[in-house]
Parts: sequence; structure tokens; C-alpha cells
Amino acid sequence: MIQRRYSPVIWIGLCLFLLVSCQQPAELPEELMDRLEFSDYPEESAAITGEVEVLSRFSVGDELLGLLDTASLASLGLEAQSLGFILGEAGRLKVSQLHKDQWYNLTFMSAFKDPIVIMQPLSFNSGQPAHIRIKEVTSEGVVFQIDEWDYLSTPSTGNGSHPAEEFSYLVWEKSALALQGGLVIEAGTLTVDHSWKSFSLSLAHSSQPLLLTQIQSYNGSAAVVTRQRYKRGRSFEVRLQEEEKADGLHAPEVVAYLAISRGRQSWGDVVLTTGFTGDRVTQNWYTQGFNQNGVSAETPVFLASIQGYRGAEPAGIRYKDLGAAGVKVRVEEEKSKDTETLHPAENVGYLLLQRPSQSQRVAFDLESNQTTLATCQALELSIRNLTLPQGLTADDIEYYYSFGDSSRQMTTSRRLTHSYDRTGNYIVQVDVRKKASNETLGSQSKSIRVMSAETVTYIALITKVE
Repeated sequence: MIQRRYSPVIWIGLCLFLLVSCQQPAELPEELMDRLEFSDYPEESAAITGEVEVLSRFSVGDELLGLLDTASLASLGLEAQSLGFILGEAGRLKVSQLHKDQWYNLTFMSAFKDPIVIMQPLSFNSGQPAHIRIKEVTSEGVVFQIDEWDYLSTPSTGNGSHPAEEFSYLVWEKSALALQGGLVIEAGTLTVDHSWKSFSLSLAHSSQPLLLTQIQSYNGSAAVVTRQRYKRGRSFEVRLQEEEKADGLHAPEVVAYLAISRGRQSWGDVVLTTGFTGDRVTQNWYTQGFNQNGVSAETPVFLASIQGYRGAEPAGIRYKDLGAAGVKVRVEEEKSKDTETLHPAENVGYLLLQRPSQSQRVAFDLESNQTTLATCQALELSIRNLTLPQGLTADDIEYYYSFGDSSRQMTTSRRLTHSYDRTGNYIVQVDVRKKASNETLGSQSKSIRVMSAETVTYIALITKVE
């Protein structure tokens, strides 16, 4: 029984204010329906798929373009270095999976022209075999989920639910880049099915490069991963692989590839490192150490995949104990056909993106007037407790605001307001940048949830009048 402890006049006034000022159709999250005692209530027009917890994220842009030759710039559709051009974005995320039909939407910090996305491997908070499945990639964002194998996605086996896992991601413009210093990076897409498909890189590497591949489409709903193997020179092969109990067939999918030459290179505020374990990783945990010279103690962005095909059974990589000093990895087979998971030793290639240890970075707090608001309400952001490194003044820096809905603004103001015209979950980020070089000195982000006026009102009623 609902007992009113506050004057109903106050809450009726709040309802009228939001209804008149917003004029939005009524919406109500399903999880609140069983807490209401009204016989007539609005329904959600679009289900909220869940929240993405951003552990870290940053972009790569102008500081890298200055290291490219004319041919590399041309592969990006540029004739010269372009101020404000964002080439890539990377970060670490944490999500859980309620059921097999739940999807997440991550909005990029900046819009891209024609990007690819790599999201792998998963951490090992649960022993249920799983991987990240990407459903769609656009210039603005990516739709993805934690995808357990099909034998785990039935009502009797949990319906695809999976506890929270962490993983890294990388967004990169399709391109073929040769950087000063010898680093070569190439990104593109192929159409691939269950049969092996050969392809060749357009740029030469002095030795076998790191290759990361991942499905970017959802033409077949069965759980599936990519497998790959190096041939010779610039040539690779890649195929799709469903669980062992399946029929071995899968519809053609768009597969992204990212090839990066071996080594380490720094640009701006990012240190990129590629490495290989050699044929040492089996179903048992293997410890891979990292070179810590010149990098911070922060947890790095870590991407990895099996580089060969010594074991033909469906498999992927899982990791644990990730830190600046190293990580533990293992090959994970699924158990749809049998419980045997022994796997021959594979060579695992990995990519690290880290911060330099001596980087001049600023410290600040990003504050907002609220983290849940109605579509008619303004989000107010403010930068407080700003600490600048020695040699920099407030006149040397500016702030790049990204609101998660494709709206962005570069300004010298530490306070800014923004309104959203659609409901949903958004990630707001502010970068502090040097005016002279556009180098990012520090970043902070916040998760914002935007609802209809009616939903915000109902939540206030339930919270205050029960």
C-alpha cells in the first residue's frame, strides 16, 4: 500500500511542469511497472539496452597525422594534415549481459568517416566461454554484446546471461599508414564466411605483423568468431567458425582487420606496443610480461587474438590480472560437443596502448548538475579543481566537449550546458588540450541517462511517495 508522506500538491505541480515544458510522449521503464499501483500507465517506446561503464578512453588525431607521408594521408582522403581530424579512439569498457537479446550502443567521442572496430578479448570473471559480438558499426558508434556460445543461450542454460566483464576496444579509420619511425598500420574490411579467404595487405612489413580481426555485421545470428593464419609476405587467411556442434556453415559477414608492424612507437600522449607470445599459449594460463620503460602504471588498453590455426576447434582468448607489468592469457575452447578443452600451443599477438610516464598531464574534476535528466532539461557541466603542469597557463589550453549524441564543442570555457532531444544512455567526455599542438593533456567522462519527462516524474513519485 502506498502511503503518502509528502504533499501531493508538490508532486502534481512537478508533473504539470515537466509535461508542459517538455511535451514528450509518456515512457516508463519496465523495471518500474511492478512498483506502481496505477491501472493505466505509459509504456516504453524503446527499451534501454543497458549501460556501458567506461573505465578509460582517449582519441588519436592531429599528433599522429604529422608523422604520415603523402600516400598515407591520401588513404585517409586528406591532402595535408587536417586540424581536428580524429584517426582513432581506444578505451576500456565493462558490461554485463542479462540475456542473449541485449545489445549495447557505444557512441564514439568523435564522428569517423569509415571506421572499423576491434573489441577483444574478454576478461575472465566468469568461466562460461564467451566473446564480444559486434552487430553494427557506423560513423557515430558501435552496437555490441557479450555473446556466449549457442549451447549456453537456451532457457535451461541461462539464456545467454553473463556477469560483468572488462575488455578493451579500438576504433580506427580504414587506411594504410606508414609512419615516420617505421611503424605500419593498415585497417580494412572483407566479406568472409565459414571457408578460408585469402587477402593481402597493401603495405609491406619487414616481418610478420600483428593481425586482429573481428566481425562487424550480424547476417547470421549463430554465435561465431574469426580464425586466422599467416601465409607469407603480405598474405593472410581468415574464416568464420561457429561452435563445434553446429553444422559448420555461416552466412557471409563483414570482417574488419587491423595489421600493425612489430615494435613500439610514441606519438603525442600515446605509446603503442605490439608483441607476440610465440607458440606458448594453451588452455592453461600463460603469463606475458610487458616492457614498462617509459610508460605509466595505469592499466593499458589491451587487444589480443590467436595468430595461427594449430588447433582447429572453435576457440578464442580470455585474460586476467591485466596491469602495466603484464597479463595472463589462455586459449578458451567451447563445450557444445564435448567437455574436452585441450588446445595445442598457439601464438597470441597483442597490442598495448599506454600513457607515457613523463607526460605532462593536467588534473581536474568533471562535475554535472545531474546524471539522470529529462529531454527538456539542460545538462550543466563544469570543470573544477584544475591543476596545470609547470609552464602552462589557462591561456595555453582549451576544452573539447563530446556529449555522446554527435554534438561536440571546442571552447575555452570551463562551464557548458547541453540538451538532448532523444532518450537514451550517453557518455560525456571532456578533453583538456594544448592550443598550440592540439595534444590531449587529460580527460574525464561521465555517464548520463536521459528519459522522457513522464519517466523522470514517475521515478520522483516512487522515490518520494511510498
